[in-house]
Amino acid sequence: KDKVNTALGNGLEPLDKDYEVISISGIGGSLLVDILNNDLEKAKKAKRLILSANNDVKLLREFLMNNHFMIINEVMVYDYKYYEILVAEYTSKNVNYTELELKYGPHLLKEKSADFINHYQKLLKTLENQLTKVNNLEARTNLLKRIEEIKSIL
Repeated sequence: KDKVNTALGNGLEPLDKDYEVISISGIGGSLLVDILNNDLEKAKKAKRLILSANNDVKLLREFLMNNHFMIINEVMVYDYKYYEILVAEYTSKNVNYTELELKYGPHLLKEKSADFINHYQKLLKTLENQLTKVNNLEARTNLLKRIEEIKSIL
């Protein structure tokens, strides 16, 4: 129990037994989903998954929800960029998240940590700055929707 075993290889393939915790980070959300999907039974047998995708976190949350993984905790941390770390556990029950929870994280939305607030305040300023430079009506409308959505979560 007090040991950390590391495995180098293609996805979860090198895991030759059941593990309490599987941690995967440092890759994109799409690749992370592929890794979990390719060995879904191994992922389900783990007591806990700790996952951090560099991008496409919504895609990762959708995968977890659709495959009965409940997100039991999330944190956003800043280390030269913002990272979202998700902790998930398999359940036999259906898991449902709203569209906002899929985009921004069910726990992150509730807790609104300082890093979460800082990240979305910076993004909001960037989008508002972009808005001043966009003349296309469709692009402006999309930016305004995104701005209003971010304002609603802060």
